[in-house]
Amino acid sequence: MEDVAKRLFRYFLPVERETAQGEKTQGRGLIAADRGGGEALTEELFHQLGRLPRPLYWFTGWAQELACGELLRQGEETYRVLRVEAVTLDQRQLCLRALLERWEEGGENGAGQ
Repeated sequence: MEDVAKRLFRYFLPVERETAQGEKTQGRGLIAADRGGGEALTEELFHQLGRLPRPLYWFTGWAQELACGELLRQGEETYRVLRVEAVTLDQRQLCLRALLERWEEGGENGAGQ
């Protein structure tokens, strides 16, 4: 998958993935606000981690071994990964799609800090 995704997203903005152990790797992709529509952007979403205030964000691109709970940085913004899924076409993985919440450094909860 990584080769296809690297070619597809080679001109997108770089992202930096950081694990809980502090390991950092690079990737590329697009981060955009969830466009759930109208009031959905202001409602809370329930997740294993608890209530997640909106807005949430989507990452589409490639980032080596991206997993839930890790941090993803693009420019000055930092996001926590809530869910990761592979995007496939004809049973071939093209890229990753991840649900994110905005994260502020030093905070326990990205959205509330």
